[in-house]
Amino acid sequence: MPYQAIETVGDLLIAARGPHLDLIDLSSTTLIFSWKSPLASKQNQPELCNKTTLEQQPEIPNDTAEPKNSPPAKKIKLTQSKTSEVNTSFKSKKSESGCPKDEDISSSIDSPNISLLTITKDGKHVVIVTREDKSIRVLEIIGKGQSRELIQLSQRLMPKRPCALALTDDSLKIISADKFGDVYSLPLLEPSQDGFSESLVQNTVPKLSNFTPVANELTVHSKRNKKALESQRKQKYQCSQKSQISFSCELLLGHVSMLTDVKLAKVDGHSYVITSDRDEHIRISRGIPQTHVIENYCLGHSEFVSRLCIPENKQSILISGGGDDELFIWDWRSGSLLSKAGLKDHIAAVRSKLIGEIDKNETLNSRIKVAVSDILHVDISVDNQILNLIVISCESLPALIIFNLSPENKLQHSETVWTSGNVLSMSVTSDQTLKSKGLLISIDNIHKPGSSIDVREEDTSNIMPLCRFEFDGVTLKSKPLIIEIPDDKKFKDMHRTSGEISDLYYGIESLRKRCDEVQI
Repeated sequence: MPYQAIETVGDLLIAARGPHLDLIDLSSTTLIFSWKSPLASKQNQPELCNKTTLEQQPEIPNDTAEPKNSPPAKKIKLTQSKTSEVNTSFKSKKSESGCPKDEDISSSIDSPNISLLTITKDGKHVVIVTREDKSIRVLEIIGKGQSRELIQLSQRLMPKRPCALALTDDSLKIISADKFGDVYSLPLLEPSQDGFSESLVQNTVPKLSNFTPVANELTVHSKRNKKALESQRKQKYQCSQKSQISFSCELLLGHVSMLTDVKLAKVDGHSYVITSDRDEHIRISRGIPQTHVIENYCLGHSEFVSRLCIPENKQSILISGGGDDELFIWDWRSGSLLSKAGLKDHIAAVRSKLIGEIDKNETLNSRIKVAVSDILHVDISVDNQILNLIVISCESLPALIIFNLSPENKLQHSETVWTSGNVLSMSVTSDQTLKSKGLLISIDNIHKPGSSIDVREEDTSNIMPLCRFEFDGVTLKSKPLIIEIPDDKKFKDMHRTSGEISDLYYGIESLRKRCDEVQI
């Protein structure tokens, strides 16, 4: 079963596979603990049946007499014929009111999958996003050595599903960007109940407003609707339908497009928030608490921007990539473009060797499209000289493309490293004893290399979902890594039968706007 997100801190690997979060000791290559995301508590879930549902439940009058000047009441079907009973095992069942049944809700979002993962610098807390319930969860790593475990400290249900996470330098605040275009700031650890402000507590109480029915005697005619109008007029107040956030949360800034990534930077004592979106924008905003002030834009992309990278030893340089054929290198403080580096030729070289292995339903044009899924910076020491390497992974590509960032801020292709499957996630590892760095790669061992649709037909038990590489100079060399990982048969069967979980691994290409595919 593949890992969709991985992070490392010291000798500890934190890896997300579906709803599970595994702690793996890299020194002994053993799985020491596995945590599974629980179902969201009912008090934190939004109401599933809203006003429109209530309107779907007509009031049946007690008497059947109809006034002469009113149309007869509509007939209501109370029973269901046997011929209408169909198998709905793969569909969401609904109750008579039009809402999913309680048991169907619990089964559909039971153990929500983890979509995002990050860890604090001290390695004590893990922040994850569970996609089905749109929750940000904070977990604490307790214990030492082989006895380390994970416990959940908090779960906060966000208004929209988060799509990017970042932590401040002091690891006290979580910066969350969502698909609606908003960026929020949340405390890593929730304050005690006594510490909540009075205004925050008031937000949990539904607001009441004067309610006036929109309908009148001229717009309703049947007896049932007239009775409904009369009961509505007796209602003096109506609760606000908008759900209120009941935890400490601050809106920092907003885009008019879906956000894709967020980074925090600090230069010359000034902090900044850098955000990217689907509409080719990179926005430079001031740091907290002046995030409403826009300092600059980095404009030049013609496709979506999916990933941002700021080298640790070059904080004034920004590397961006997405759906364009090139990587962009920026001086983000001035918004000026410094250089570009081509990706399409390197991807085409990999795709050309996979033509026979890719399904015929995928067109040649789709094979050479660029969709950057991750950008990592690794600084290594070679002959007493610091080299800055930029590692690129692309969606549905079984390879890593490595560049060398020159002192002139230009990317020069170093090598292309093949992997046993599509790269899903990457993390930089470091050995303090040997003073060497490497990469840990998560591999998709479910789908065929180069495809996000076709499932492997051969036995995948010998294909490890994790690969380890070490730098020998500027060259990556594979290092054996064998970890016994429990097999989730239920999750694996879902892949092979319906493919409903594929979007957990592959969601970058869906950001591309389809209008550019129309050719005349």
